[in-house]
Amino acid sequence: MFKSDTAAPLHRPWRLRAWVWFWSLAALALPASCVIASWSICSSVNESVKNIEEAHAVELTAELIIKHMETNQGRWPSCWEDLPRVGSVRPDVVIDLQKRVAVNWSADPRKLAQAKAVTDHPPFRVVWLKNGSPVHFEDGEPNQMILDYLRREANPN
Repeated sequence: MFKSDTAAPLHRPWRLRAWVWFWSLAALALPASCVIASWSICSSVNESVKNIEEAHAVELTAELIIKHMETNQGRWPSCWEDLPRVGSVRPDVVIDLQKRVAVNWSADPRKLAQAKAVTDHPPFRVVWLKNGSPVHFEDGEPNQMILDYLRREANPN
């Protein structure tokens, strides 16, 4: 009987240590998991906001180019300075567009209107994001917007 009484206390410290280790690791893992999950969510939200801003930028650029052509007998704008004159766009917005969006200022609208599409994408690229991202809204692909406008003007029926 004496041996069984002394044997039990020898095994308990190992069990106690195992539980202490388990709960210590759990106490560290839970906050770490929360931090990682929060970082992941914030990163995803930040990327989504960036994509929305970029989609707005290329769409607005295409709209400004189209407005410029509407008010200037179909002439393509020669630089960014031509665009703020065709709407109520604040200069700081145009500065932001300049940072994000590239435009082929030497494009010829007559040649663009005659370009033949081989795929469902526009046959030219005159407006694009400087970072190379293909982000745009569903009906806001800038080159398609410009192509649609040019074709409407070429065939007003």
